[in-house]
Amino acid sequence: MNLAISEFGTHGKRLIDLCNSIKLREGITKDEIMSVGFSNHYKPNLYYCTRVNKPDSPVGTTFNITIDAEGLFIKDIMVLDEGILQPMNVSKFEYDRCVEVINEFINKKIFVK
Repeated sequence: MNLAISEFGTHGKRLIDLCNSIKLREGITKDEIMSVGFSNHYKPNLYYCTRVNKPDSPVGTTFNITIDAEGLFIKDIMVLDEGILQPMNVSKFEYDRCVEVINEFINKKIFVK
């Protein structure tokens, strides 16, 4: 799995550790993954993207997950500054939002630790 998350600061390191601890549930199907909000406009991938920055933030920060549609494995997880499309330092607020998303997918039996 490729991670594009800044390692600077405590929250980035903690998020990297969390992302390295998850994987797709054994036996999961493409349809199950798409039913929780992943898209596949680019057919080789299933893709999930959500904003994780504070609502009043002038810069958009997104949490992105890419899954290989054929092999059904997590290819990439990224936290990006949408202004420059680069990994950025992860604030406590953004970390908490990313953890919420991951936990939501764990609760929906998409990811397992």
